[in-house]
Amino acid sequence: MSMLLAELALYNQSQRFELLAVLYAKTQSGSVPIWDLSQVANEKGINKHQFDRAFEYLLQEGLVNSPIEGYFTKITHLGIKAIEDVFKEVNKPSQHFPAYTRMIK
Repeated sequence: MSMLLAELALYNQSQRFELLAVLYAKTQSGSVPIWDLSQVANEKGINKHQFDRAFEYLLQEGLVNSPIEGYFTKITHLGIKAIEDVFKEVNKPSQHFPAYTRMIK
């Protein structure tokens, strides 16, 4: 049971990271202010339920904000740092995400 939970946690964390990383790239690390994150999820094959959970996490952690109603999203300074921290040491977990090398398997 604990192995299944660990795999589920890693899967969820990887989806959150992927959404935030795509937002980071599409907004050119924050210089383009707003992007429809639900469109990104759709392109990545993430269903609405999974997306809603990931989006809520990113909002609650302060990694994104949504200044316009809906899923139009802006990456925050904390979100930019969260992405960049993952790549500082790819074999070590960061504050918000597992080690990059674990997420890409």
